[in-house]
Amino acid sequence: MPRFIQWHVFLVRTSGVIEILGGSGLLVSETRRAGAWGLIALLIAVFPANVYMATSPSRDPAGSPSIETGGDAAHDYRASAAERRAVGPGDVSVSRQFQNAELLGQ
Repeated sequence: MPRFIQWHVFLVRTSGVIEILGGSGLLVSETRRAGAWGLIALLIAVFPANVYMATSPSRDPAGSPSIETGGDAAHDYRASAAERRAVGPGDVSVSRQFQNAELLGQ
């Protein structure tokens, strides 16, 4: 989501709830038309954020957040950056957290 838009987590969760409600509305014949129009409006509302993410340089070179870390993209990015770096015997730049996670098989 672009940085100038505030309340990222709130907006992502709200759009998810609206998407679920719209999809549920499609299942009931009385609310099908309203659900369809709601999903169209949601598509239009979130489309600029999708374009932004598709055209901006990736902040997570490893790709999307993995299931293993519960979707913690910041953790994935740190781990993948440490994995990409050549680590020598005297290299102290790798964080202790990553070393411990690797030893524990996480």
